[in-house]
Amino acid sequence: MLSKIAILKKYKTESFRIERYGEVIADFACSRFSFFRDNMNKDAPYCKCGCNKKVTWNKRTKKWNKYIVWHYSKTEKFKKEIRKRTVFNDPEFHKKQSERLKGNQYRKGIKHTKKTREFLSKRLLSLGDKHWMKSPKHRKRMSENNYFKTDKFKRWFKENNPSKRLDVKKKQSETKLGNKNPAKRPEVRKKISKTLTGKYCGPNSPNWKDGRSFEPYCSMWGDKEYKQSIKDRDNNECQNKFDCWKTNARLHIHHIDSDKKNCRPSNLITVCVSCNARAQGSKKQSKQYWINFYQNIMIKKYGYKYKEK
Repeated sequence: MLSKIAILKKYKTESFRIERYGEVIADFACSRFSFFRDNMNKDAPYCKCGCNKKVTWNKRTKKWNKYIVWHYSKTEKFKKEIRKRTVFNDPEFHKKQSERLKGNQYRKGIKHTKKTREFLSKRLLSLGDKHWMKSPKHRKRMSENNYFKTDKFKRWFKENNPSKRLDVKKKQSETKLGNKNPAKRPEVRKKISKTLTGKYCGPNSPNWKDGRSFEPYCSMWGDKEYKQSIKDRDNNECQNKFDCWKTNARLHIHHIDSDKKNCRPSNLITVCVSCNARAQGSKKQSKQYWINFYQNIMIKKYGYKYKEK
């Protein structure tokens, strides 16, 4: 068996190739990775970019690489080559590019410069009647296509719209009157009732609140004078002045914590129908938001105190 020094002298030559790893590994009785790490990587040159890191072996050229991957882009040579390659300032390059892009549909919609506009205007004047845009066929097509955007067509359409005629309106109304309306027939009503029974009732309803709507109110709730006193306290106005939709002027008395048995003045507030429906029909996530919202209004206006939950 040869010594390690003799084997390294044998294989550390310019004719060394990666394909001869097997012979070296057999002589050293070690793994391929450990041999390359301990012996071959010592002879690897450093990267020319100046990072003080060793370069890898190139199997295709069978030589050591000059740079590490992506390190060549950091050098000044690479920057100078890019400057030489830029041909945007050459007039010949612009001519070739204009010839290449003639008739290209992807260039549509791009705004022209002042020079190009002046050049096109002179060209159109020089052509005169020979230009394709001034031909009678093209003018007819343009007029037909643009007629639907004019005010004359819009007026004509409003006057002759079939949905606004009296004859059409009568026919539409007659189809919905009496037994002619399909939704009022007994056969159709039975089908609708069968399909909708049990779907939106009880716990299947999106506004279900564990049966609270069936619970009775407190004894004070039947007193009309007590309700009127709360409305007079709030000046007979909706107290939600920040986010009220103002769709209905009718007032209701709202339980802030949605507890029917809690009829204290601190828990009652006058709101309109839309605000009351939003607060009662809200989900569990937004329910606490409305409780805190109306409690803050009562604290600022009347100085009530509430327990923190």
